[in-house]
Amino acid sequence: MFLNHVFFYQDAWAELMEAINAYNSKTDGLGRQFLKAVERGITQISENPQSFPFEQETQTRAYSLNRLPYLIYFICLNEHQEEMEPEIWIVGIEKIETHRRDTSCFQGENQ
Repeated sequence: MFLNHVFFYQDAWAELMEAINAYNSKTDGLGRQFLKAVERGITQISENPQSFPFEQETQTRAYSLNRLPYLIYFICLNEHQEEMEPEIWIVGIEKIETHRRDTSCFQGENQ
């Protein structure tokens, strides 16, 4: 495990703290559970960073948190240099907006 080679950009750290605070405002302790999910994600990222999809537009890779509407965006330095440990920089933690299908337009069609 290469967790000592994982770093956060300041903005990404602020996004993480904001998400933790948002979860804690809903239910005490929920932020801690969110942080544990992020830690598990970072462990998976550090073990095999190249296994996550590369986004050409942003030049980052993305990890989707299991069952949570968040993505962890990261870059991996030294990923093509086998003699060096990969250096992983977390560049963003973004909430994915989930949209529910609006079915109100179908009401009354079969009446």
